[in-house]
Amino acid sequence: MTGFIHMLRSENLQRPDSPVYTVMFAPIGPTGTGGAIKGKPLEDLDSLVTLLRKAHVGEISIKDAEHDLRLKGNASIAYVNLSEGELRALDLI
Repeated sequence: MTGFIHMLRSENLQRPDSPVYTVMFAPIGPTGTGGAIKGKPLEDLDSLVTLLRKAHVGEISIKDAEHDLRLKGNASIAYVNLSEGELRALDLI
């Protein structure tokens, strides 16, 4: 399944110096029917990077996403190809 991985950075109310992250997979093409998508909360940036590596995202795209998250609080990676099994294993569907 092809789609976008969207990421958001949010404040951690318990630890203001440690933001939390939410990652979502949004399918595109004939499998992407629109509507709500599942958000997976992550405790820190290391957990997000680990998930992206498991999703076969390249290191340059990961670095770009980290940069955008720091500056803008959100990032997206386009045209990620994952099987339904991979998406389930990553808890993205």
